[in-house]
Amino acid sequence: MIKRGCIRPAASKIEGLLPLDVFLNGKRNYVQGSQILARTAELAQANFGPTLNLTEFTFKNITINLVGVWLAEDSAANEPQGIAPTVGDALFQSDRTSIRAKFVELPATAPKADVPETVTLKLESGGAGGNGRLRFYGALSFEDALRMIVQAVKKLHEALAQDAQDIWLTGMRAAKIPIDKGFPDTDGEIEVELVRLMRSPPQYQTLNKVTITGGGSAMAPFFVTFALRSDRGLDVD
Repeated sequence: MIKRGCIRPAASKIEGLLPLDVFLNGKRNYVQGSQILARTAELAQANFGPTLNLTEFTFKNITINLVGVWLAEDSAANEPQGIAPTVGDALFQSDRTSIRAKFVELPATAPKADVPETVTLKLESGGAGGNGRLRFYGALSFEDALRMIVQAVKKLHEALAQDAQDIWLTGMRAAKIPIDKGFPDTDGEIEVELVRLMRSPPQYQTLNKVTITGGGSAMAPFFVTFALRSDRGLDVD
């Protein structure tokens, strides 16, 4: 169960719903999914241990508001009545336990802040058709690693159409990303392969295979999904 002394009391009437310290960064008009996952990972680590990995998540909606999370072990009772994962959900796992998170939009608008990006990317090969290999720098924490993945896929998606817009992360599966660290080396490589494109113009969904090499070894490939919009149509066979 959640150790109440480790967290701020929930700003909600729903028992067990915990507020996340998220904000609207820079000119963004939405709360970044990487923030939601990173703040949730901090709560999970404090209450369930440091050996957890992020294995999957789904974002159903983007929001300008604050976000709350409900956390519980798989073996725990069902979530309290009144909690509907309006923003999304996630799964963190270790060898001994599985922790489920459900994200809920709260009534108040998230505050604004201006936190500079610490991760940089350089395209090394590819770049067309949603495929490419990029070198990354500065992904030293779990949150940095998430932001690096998002930035890399978005960079490649921007080349799919001249008017590609509203590109946002909708999910991840088959992953094993440690929540207690990033990549110890100053740089590494990320390779992205566009596996599937679901068309319902002007809206599109993509399934992408991601392989990351950092710290001298390759992480097992995993998959991320993105949504985007293009009124002109995507330049993909």
